[in-house]
Amino acid sequence: MFLLLFVGIVGMMNATNTRDVVYITRYDTLDLYMTIYEPEELKSDYVILYMHGGAFISGSRNDSVVVEYCKAMSERGFRVVAIDYRLGMESFEARGIMLIQTIQNAIYQAVEDCSAAVVYLIEKEGVESDKVILAGASAGAIIALETDYLHSNGCCYTALLPDTLRFAGVLSYSGAILSTSGLVDYARCPAPTMLFHGTKDNIVTYNTIKMFGYELCGSSSLVRRLKKYNCPYYIRRYEGLSHEVCHYGSQTVLETEYFIQKYIVEKKHLMIDERYRNADVEPKIEYYNQLRAELMRSK
Repeated sequence: MFLLLFVGIVGMMNATNTRDVVYITRYDTLDLYMTIYEPEELKSDYVILYMHGGAFISGSRNDSVVVEYCKAMSERGFRVVAIDYRLGMESFEARGIMLIQTIQNAIYQAVEDCSAAVVYLIEKEGVESDKVILAGASAGAIIALETDYLHSNGCCYTALLPDTLRFAGVLSYSGAILSTSGLVDYARCPAPTMLFHGTKDNIVTYNTIKMFGYELCGSSSLVRRLKKYNCPYYIRRYEGLSHEVCHYGSQTVLETEYFIQKYIVEKKHLMIDERYRNADVEPKIEYYNQLRAELMRSK
């Protein structure tokens, strides 16, 4: 009885309220939903908008890894929103150049849906336009990076977004940007970007893949471009790991808090590059370890 009472009290202390809403209807028949995770004790004005993975073929905002991540961040006091988006590769049979174009269309459709979700949060949920952090894993990370990239370049696929809107940050777990014009270039500096990627990723490239005039630019090549444009970034390179890094969201909650605090709240212009050969070894960065210790004490 005592154990049940204790578990119940702890559950109440860490409780998260969730609700599902339709954020847009496509083709007058397809309702796209978001799940909003509301912490009982809100500690931040920033909202994390999270996109699931699944190669644009499958996946859902209700996937267990998505729910785990959203609850973990919500328990730390953040409002988190997980969305569904159109799956443009769900029934593809293309080959060669047509396959690349199908992938491109799937990405751009999802970027449109991500933009619609942002507009909904601003207009219906009262979120400030500069308080949105884009996040995602695998295909979702591609959407997050691509949305910020296209909006930074004034692309039509983010036309729903106010031109004055700037994303607060981008969190990418095994993501990349698909470029149709060679190297990734920015008309204006993108949001502070945090990248987690395995150096042996054979699903979403860690480096660059060139094909039929397109370039899929993974985390390693993106960092070189961010450095060229003097844009703040934080990359963690997992030596020898593959695409499993896309599932590390709930394992890197404290690192995410560090990024939000230093890069977004305090607006520090940092460029951190970590290489993990052993995930049990902490990075040798003094200010990171100091804040991590503070966060651990408050957990």
